[in-house]
Amino acid sequence: MKKVAVISLVCLMCVFLVSCAASKKSSAPVQRAGTEYAKLVFMGDECIAWFSPDLTVIGRMDMVEYLKENKLKPEENEILEHFASLGWEVIGTPRKDKYTKEYQFKRTR
Repeated sequence: MKKVAVISLVCLMCVFLVSCAASKKSSAPVQRAGTEYAKLVFMGDECIAWFSPDLTVIGRMDMVEYLKENKLKPEENEILEHFASLGWEVIGTPRKDKYTKEYQFKRTR
């Protein structure tokens, strides 16, 4: 009788722990889905890359194509305004190194 009670208790604890873990996993993406982060990288005056959650990496040639499709001039201010119109806001100050300038973006969905 004691063995049955111990086994039942262990089984109930396992079911409880699995249900807790499953509920945490299902609720986590909902919280993260509210905010997206991205980066835009310039080399000199040329926009060379866009990193975002839905479009993992867009390289230099893809950026040239993107700018043509959206009828944008390859100017830093115009590109920043374009992404602002899509709901992206620049966060922090741009990171600069010897060759590149990187902007961090945030958007709430």
